[in-house]
Amino acid sequence: MIQKEKVRTRSVSLVSLICITFNSLFLLVLYLLLNKLPPIIPLFYGSPSGHDQLAKSSAIFIPTIVSLVGTLLNIIFTTKTKDSFLLAVFNWSCVFLTFLSFYTTLRIILLVGNF
Repeated sequence: MIQKEKVRTRSVSLVSLICITFNSLFLLVLYLLLNKLPPIIPLFYGSPSGHDQLAKSSAIFIPTIVSLVGTLLNIIFTTKTKDSFLLAVFNWSCVFLTFLSFYTTLRIILLVGNF
């Protein structure tokens, strides 16, 4: 029984490590693509239409940084719990947050980027 808990903890750490690595690499790619973006990008789609949706191109890092911080919080919460259901929830929330961040940022880049 103890061995199964170690395996689950390792798998949680592996998923978190993969999410952190992916987010870090994507931050690097965003930095390299920053000069191909216009000075203002539509980032805040939840705001009413107009100037409230626009942000400087350097704000393109916000979704990925939020995902990275969320993954780090998931690691902290994972080390505090022993419940296998909560471990699975933290695992999937990390993957889901990373995917949504990547998808949102990629859509913005493909919408306004000069390629």
